[in-house]
Amino acid sequence: MALKQGADEIVAVDLDAIGFIRDPREELDETNSRVTRIRPYWNLGASFGFDKNIYDRNKSLGYSDAMKAFNRLEGMYFTFKLGECHKNIKKLNSGLDEAIVRITQMLKRPVAKTLQTIDKRSAIGFLSRGDWETDREQMLCRVAETAGLVFNLSPEKTYTFNEYNNELLREYTKQGGIFNHFKSDGADITSILAAVSHAVDGRKITAQIAQLMMVNSNESEVLWTLAELLPREFVSAIYLKLLIESGGISPTVD
Repeated sequence: MALKQGADEIVAVDLDAIGFIRDPREELDETNSRVTRIRPYWNLGASFGFDKNIYDRNKSLGYSDAMKAFNRLEGMYFTFKLGECHKNIKKLNSGLDEAIVRITQMLKRPVAKTLQTIDKRSAIGFLSRGDWETDREQMLCRVAETAGLVFNLSPEKTYTFNEYNNELLREYTKQGGIFNHFKSDGADITSILAAVSHAVDGRKITAQIAQLMMVNSNESEVLWTLAELLPREFVSAIYLKLLIESGGISPTVD
């Protein structure tokens, strides 16, 4: 409707409500109009819910989403100050090539492909469509945000990556060590999978996978089985491994 009325600049706020959403790109090809689309990545609650806490939360999230749409802040699920994605990739660049290989292989597996189909706006979906060669900063940011989702970091803060990474590491250390008897190369995959499945909390599972990556060299069978079953936790564990190794922090193993 706005296009038909001759608007040359449109700010569209997507409240993720029920209904059919038309994509204006075909019409835009024939006009000089520009659409800035602001969209939420978190559940905003019921349309007619008037809880003050939810209202305050949504107001904070909406402001951050708007600033990100206008390139004043960075991030998708979480919010980072401008330039932070660049700083983060410089800090973690030394171990990134190995991480990219693992993530790329994981995204080819059936469970990850199913997640991409179900929710194209998920961080996993973004990673599946993105290109590490041309957009490393944003791809690594999505990997970091996947870990933040698993570890329940607050979406209402505006982070530097130092703050964000430190919060992730604090949450990681709370999970404790679990692979003390799985250090040998001859570790039994059945025992490892049983230990992982015993921890239903995604944070603990992610911590366990990260520890396994760092202390067990028998990767092929064990880790790729975990990647198949738990793609979000697997990606998050890769990011934790990057953080720990870049900061010289030893994995916690009891």
